[in-house]
Amino acid sequence: MANDIEVEDYLPFEINYFPKHILKRKAQDTAFTAEQKKNSVLQLKQLLQGHASSKDVVFEEDFLNAYLIQCKYNDRRAFTKLKNYLILRKNHSYFYRNVKFDLGSHPSCRFATFLPRRLSDGSVIVLLEPGYWEPEELPFETAKQIFYLIYQQELRNPVTQESGFYIIHDVANAGFRHFKYCTPYNAYLLNHVAFLSYFPSHTIETLKDILTDRKVSIQTAQGPVSWSQQQGCAQGSCTGPMFWNLVANEIISEEWQPNVHLQAFADDFIFVISEHTGAKLKATAQAALTKFQHWTDKHQLKVSTEKSTTILISRLVSGPRVKWDNQIIKRSTSLKYLGVIIDNKLNWADHLINTKTKLTHLHQKITRVAGTNWGLNKDLRRRLYKTVAERMILHGAAAWAYPLSARQSRLLNSIQRKFLLNIIGAYSTTPTAALQVIEGVLPLHIKAEQEAVYVRTARLRKTSNYNNINFNPNNYEDGTTSTKFHPAIFQLEDRISLKKQFLPVHGLNSNSNSYFRIQYTLNYLAL
Repeated sequence: MANDIEVEDYLPFEINYFPKHILKRKAQDTAFTAEQKKNSVLQLKQLLQGHASSKDVVFEEDFLNAYLIQCKYNDRRAFTKLKNYLILRKNHSYFYRNVKFDLGSHPSCRFATFLPRRLSDGSVIVLLEPGYWEPEELPFETAKQIFYLIYQQELRNPVTQESGFYIIHDVANAGFRHFKYCTPYNAYLLNHVAFLSYFPSHTIETLKDILTDRKVSIQTAQGPVSWSQQQGCAQGSCTGPMFWNLVANEIISEEWQPNVHLQAFADDFIFVISEHTGAKLKATAQAALTKFQHWTDKHQLKVSTEKSTTILISRLVSGPRVKWDNQIIKRSTSLKYLGVIIDNKLNWADHLINTKTKLTHLHQKITRVAGTNWGLNKDLRRRLYKTVAERMILHGAAAWAYPLSARQSRLLNSIQRKFLLNIIGAYSTTPTAALQVIEGVLPLHIKAEQEAVYVRTARLRKTSNYNNINFNPNNYEDGTTSTKFHPAIFQLEDRISLKKQFLPVHGLNSNSNSYFRIQYTLNYLAL
């Protein structure tokens, strides 16, 4: 690092003069004639007027000149930067609102600070220390807003405008509760905020190659046939989920009415809408679907009305009908979402009956494997029950098993009984309670409630009650989800380093290289 940055010659942070390199750059800018500068401004205005997102926006000429100077009067590059700025203003307007508290009084705001001196070229050194940020105290949206405000405040300085920033990322004391926010989308967004180059050029060229001039070919009896492909990703594409997240995040981030909730998992979307009357429910639901349809039309997405279902949880006999593209969406008494069947009475009877049917078929298959002489080892039968059957039964227990009714408990015990008989090899007349004691397993209804309380307390961070015992999430450590990677490429000695090191990361600064300061962290985080 000492070869790249001169550590001996620093400039004061508060500076009221231009260093020599900036004066030299300004002298180079004068190489453009007044006619060339005027033509660049006119061409930039034409580009802005010809684009849908900027044609109705009035830009001051000095504002356009600032972008042209930065882009060396390349009107195309300046237009791209301005277009990104407008997208930022539209999709993330909260960046431009005032923070409702004193930044100096909030400890979590110390995650982004400026060092007291500038580099010899006049650039500002930004120190990012995510370990100071507490996600539970300061929401991520507010942290992004503060990040924006800090940069914008310093960008008022003419020297900073010319010299840019150096960024030092000090991830000491930062854990996975911080790194889980290090998604491609957030990196893309925050580097837009700082007006930096967020991807190296070779990455941009790779993505352009993936998304342009795509064709699909098949072999027919008459020869190969191909056609242009405008949508979708290749099956198994590594970038496919990332691209989809960028598209889906647009509709997820929309502002909905307080009684409208949109949830998504991959490409499965579900609306939860509540109102006091049937008429209001129909109007609110139809408005939400219309807004959702505008998003699908914009991205040329198709929604299958045959697979779409509505469910009414109410005492109303005939609920409202909602339409999608002038087609009435069919109504049902239950629907399946992420493996859990939700019924209109919320007693989860349909889900448990369906689970019992699946587990009965599974038990029959295990019995055929074991045979009449119990050839399958008892430990293997127990392991099959614990790792397959029990996990299938407890799927989504946080939703349907808190609390359990007497009917649900009996149903769960009847499911468990078949597997215990298979494991122990006891007579079919043996009581279920005796089977549970002999095998030393918890009754399934207790296990389900245990699972539900654990998920609600440890993951959802909600207060739960079991057997008259209150479980407050504040009394327990917040578990973090570790980053997962393929076992075939994981070599522990290559992933962990206990040394302080500086890793050059090109492309994070428009004028110079930036550096990640990695301390007691994993190398795979420096992607």
